[in-house]
Amino acid sequence: MRPSGARPDTDTWCAAGRRPATRRSKRSPEGSCPISSAAAADPGASAGTARLTLEACPPILLPMAVEPIPSATGLGSSLPPASARERYEPLDSRSVVEFVRPVLPAAWRAEEIGDGNLNLIFRVFDEHDRTVIVKQALPYLRIVGDSWPLTLERARIEGDALALQDRLAPGLVPRLLGYDADRKAIVMEDLRSFEVWRTELNAQRAYPRAAADVGRFCGQMFMRTSNLLCPPEEWKGLLARSVNPELCAITEDLVFTAPYVDAPSNDVEAHLTAEAEALRNDRELVEAAAALRHQFRTRAEAFIHGDLHTGSVMVSTSGTRMIDPEFAFMGPMGFDSGAVLGNLAMAFIAHWAQGHEPFAATVARDARAFWDALAGSIAELWPADEPWRDRFIANLVTDSAHYAGAKMIRRIVGLAHVSDITGIGDPSVRRRAQAAVLRGGRALVCAPEIADLAGLWKLAVEAV
Repeated sequence: MRPSGARPDTDTWCAAGRRPATRRSKRSPEGSCPISSAAAADPGASAGTARLTLEACPPILLPMAVEPIPSATGLGSSLPPASARERYEPLDSRSVVEFVRPVLPAAWRAEEIGDGNLNLIFRVFDEHDRTVIVKQALPYLRIVGDSWPLTLERARIEGDALALQDRLAPGLVPRLLGYDADRKAIVMEDLRSFEVWRTELNAQRAYPRAAADVGRFCGQMFMRTSNLLCPPEEWKGLLARSVNPELCAITEDLVFTAPYVDAPSNDVEAHLTAEAEALRNDRELVEAAAALRHQFRTRAEAFIHGDLHTGSVMVSTSGTRMIDPEFAFMGPMGFDSGAVLGNLAMAFIAHWAQGHEPFAATVARDARAFWDALAGSIAELWPADEPWRDRFIANLVTDSAHYAGAKMIRRIVGLAHVSDITGIGDPSVRRRAQAAVLRGGRALVCAPEIADLAGLWKLAVEAV
């Protein structure tokens, strides 16, 4: 399990769990973009804190070792101030117990449960078996080691992201309990009763509401943080606040660049050497991927999750939660929706290749449920004075297809593969699935315009 989340104390988005008073434009519905123009101008303004208990924890900060959050006015330095670096130290299963007592006073033991690529994750128990999750940023990419340094500021970014997501798409992210600016650690609800969606898909366990919940989350976030609904001054404040250069650079490298060159970070299985070389020599594909990288860098359409896939969605019979938004920033909407569809396409291909046709059909229905919920949320929130909704949806389909394809290719010949494919036991079946993913990915990246989800899905999976 890889929970995520945090909430800074000097938060420009809401103080003491209440939306700040803002001057709202006539087309900004309640909850559309909770950033006041004053707060956007002064992101470091103090919002105060309040003491909470585990039983009653609205999304505000606990009085941990907090400090004002620096304004994101540009790319800035990748390192925190010297004083913060001196105070930072990694937590372990003993020190995290003491650390979390402002939230969980009877805390007595902890276990490290993190299996992610970037962070330390702990589950902390109290004497009554109540639990919270602590997530701490490390100053390097964990999957690689300290040879790949990373900013600790991403913990603040993730906290800000979860705060905004909790307000605009309530009930679809973990409850936030605290943030410590010295240790770059966040405290949140433990989703012990939830499972990772990818794991459940691999095991052929269906969760009928999950895909629609993810689509609704995307639709709410896309619309409510776009300049279709957000008043201009608030939208610009969000744009400045969400600058996330280092983690965006990771995406630009691992998704749009490395798979198309002979990069040392690539993890290519021996039997795929020829396919990987063919991708690198495919001029049409390489140019299309470079164009996507440019769009990713320059199209600040909405506040996107930035790493949304079946491994960052937690599911249960009672609900769905999106986790790990540390890659969040103002970017192209199609990157999130494409990532979801690309991952569902890989799940479909994996099951179809293994002869699990009935469950592959279930995954295909999940893709449709996701898209229908996304499009439905957009239609529900669309401003009456904007006559181009159909064109907007058509553009989003094509963008989603392109980004889905890039995600599929990266998961076969880049760094960090997916268990949907690597978990296939029969080597010959796994190779067939890998080849199908690469062909589907290429077809999507190079597609000109795609009319609807049916066209996207056909290109993605027909090679299997």
